Amino acid sequence: MNGHKNKEQALQLLSQNRELTLRLFKAQESERGRLAQELHDELGQWLTAVNLYAHTIANLATDKSSEIYASATKITNSTTQMHNAIRSIIHQLRPQILDELGLGGGLHDLVTQWQLLHPDTICELAIHYEPDNLDETAKITIYRIVQESLTNAAKYAQANNVSIQLRGEQPNDAPPYLILTIKDDGNGIDLSMPSKGMGLAGMQGRALAARGEFLLTSEPGKGTHIEVRLPIESGEE
Repeated sequence: MNGHKNKEQALQLLSQNRELTLRLFKAQESERGRLAQELHDELGQWLTAVNLYAHTIANLATDKSSEIYASATKITNSTTQMHNAIRSIIHQLRPQILDELGLGGGLHDLVTQWQLLHPDTICELAIHYEPDNLDETAKITIYRIVQESLTNAAKYAQANNVSIQLRGEQPNDAPPYLILTIKDDGNGIDLSMPSKGMGLAGMQGRALAARGEFLLTSEPGKGTHIEVRLPIESGEE
C-alpha cells in the first residue's frame, strides 16, 4: 500500500516539476519577446534616424572626396551593419518566422542563416512530417533545441557535417509523436563527465517540460546524436 502511495506521490511531483519548468520556459520566451520588441522599436528607429541624417550630410557635401563626405558614408555603412546585427539578435530572441512560415519554414530559415555564418560546415535539413496546427509549445521547443544544437556544433563540436530530421511516428494504439533527430560528426562528449554549460540541460529541460523525451548519445571523437520525441497536440494549451 505504501509503495503504491509513494509511486503516486512521485508521479504527482514529476508532473508538478514538469508544469513548473514549462511555465519558466514560457516566461523566458515572453521576456525574450518583450526585449525583441523593444530592440525593434527603440534602437531601430534611432538607427534609422542616424542613417537618414548621414545620408543628408553626404548629399550636401559638394566635394565627394572631402573628409565630411567620407565620414558620412562610414556612418551609413556602420548603421547598416548595426541594423543587420540587431535583426539577427531579434531573430534569436523571438523567432517570429514561426508565426509567419510555421515550424518547417522557421527551421529552414534558421539553418540557412546559420549556414551563412558557418560555410565550412555542411548542414542538411530534412522535414518528412509537419503536423497541421502544432501547438506553440512544441514549435518553440523544437526550434530552440535545433538552435542550441547548431550553436554547439559550431562552438564546441567543431563538426564538419550536421544532419537534422523531423518526422512523425504513431505506434499501434498510441498517440502520435513528432521526432527530431540531430547528428553531427564533431568532437563528441564524454557523458561520464559533468557538463560545463547549460546547453544540454536546457534542451533536455525543454523536451521534458513539453511532455516529451530527450535522448543523447555521444562519445569523444565519435560525434553527437540527439533524439527528441514530442507528443503531437493541436492548438494552444
